[in-house]
Amino acid sequence: MMAEADHRTTDDSDLRLETNARAEGSEIANSSGPPLPGAAPLATVRPSHDSSATWSRDRASTSPAAQPPPGSVPQRPSAPARPPAAAIARLLQTHALPPEFAPRFHGLVDLLAEADAPTAVHDPQAVVDIHLADSLVALDVPEVRQARRIADLGSGAGLPGLVLALAQPAARVTLVESQRRKCAFLERAIGTLSLTNAAVACARAEELGAADAAFDVVTARAVASLSVLCEYAAPLLEHGGALVAWKGAVEPAEEADGLAAAAALGLTRTTVLRAEPYDGSERRTLHVFRKLTPTPAGYPRRAGMAVKRPLRARVAS
Repeated sequence: MMAEADHRTTDDSDLRLETNARAEGSEIANSSGPPLPGAAPLATVRPSHDSSATWSRDRASTSPAAQPPPGSVPQRPSAPARPPAAAIARLLQTHALPPEFAPRFHGLVDLLAEADAPTAVHDPQAVVDIHLADSLVALDVPEVRQARRIADLGSGAGLPGLVLALAQPAARVTLVESQRRKCAFLERAIGTLSLTNAAVACARAEELGAADAAFDVVTARAVASLSVLCEYAAPLLEHGGALVAWKGAVEPAEEADGLAAAAALGLTRTTVLRAEPYDGSERRTLHVFRKLTPTPAGYPRRAGMAVKRPLRARVAS
């Protein structure tokens, strides 16, 4: 299948949905359907808490009996509760991570629970599930577990980049983010967590120079379509390196475009892994592409072109 640059603009609403999903962890959990072609089973991550207990707690907090009596003085909301230690301990055990990593994971949860963190998910328990557990499923990909240099594209609140930096202290993680407010949060998080193996590249993926093109792994969690991600990642990967893309339901057209773009850029998709990082998560998948041949000169194109004119599968007339 061949790829060609399509002069139609990408549907902005689709990109907004994927961007919102990055914040809320919803893009990759909202639909169900038949298995994707080439999908392979992924070891299920055990849920980090009892979802029924959360539902009961939420319902109880909004029941009439839980409301203050008329005329009473409203109480100031209390600070978010720290997530139960058992939830993080269980998450570390699931992924064979040392228990001494727990304090830093608690520290990251505290940072993401702050009101100014660049995410819509601030409840500590939801942070553990939607952000930490969902990020750590990448450790089921051998290339990620063995990586020495990782680039996290569109890192946002550091997901999965900060999580992987915590989980893999021997790997060097570059958090690629173009928005200065988010870059400032990432810099503060690195300092607060005393991470010596993470750094922020406050730039677009297309702006990273040739000197940066030596990553074992490029990650992207609900950032863009597969075609766009392949164009961003391919020039940054060393030979044999892997792109790992967090996706939800992928329409046949997006899949065809992604496979065509991969072929044009020196990549091939090796597998699609399914994951269930927590109770209620659905259609969460990791698409893994391997770089087998050099990426042609001229890629990535100038900033914005991958989205405006994405590489698409050529439809036979």
